[in-house]
Amino acid sequence: MTEVPVGTPTSQNEAILGTDRDCPTFLTNYTGKTITVNEIRHMFKGKPTSTKTDFSLDNHQRVAVFTSYYETGAGTSFDYWYIDFTDGEDTYTVPSNFYCSLTKFDEGMNVELSFDLELFYVNPPQSSSCRKTLDKS
Repeated sequence: MTEVPVGTPTSQNEAILGTDRDCPTFLTNYTGKTITVNEIRHMFKGKPTSTKTDFSLDNHQRVAVFTSYYETGAGTSFDYWYIDFTDGEDTYTVPSNFYCSLTKFDEGMNVELSFDLELFYVNPPQSSSCRKTLDKS
């Protein structure tokens, strides 16, 4: 049996339709407070690929949250990101239509997610970073 590196198309159809990839994903809190993350989620093709719920995060704390699974190639979709957290007084969420796509160059490297009380950031290792204003309620 021949071993094929992750992310390598194994057939002509896979090269045309897309290649499965993944990245370790981390989250850092820059709010100045200890917060409770109600949910952090990565979605691809309209379906959650990775979710973590109900955990505390101290200010400046960085934690591994999950592995983000995605595809690259023709006919693939966007990577959507969602966060919902509370600081004990207010709840903050990113609009559900926020996307920031990963590329083949990001595969296997750390995706850094972070937030303060105004913005949520997605920082892929190689492709373009994105940010979105949080809704406060």
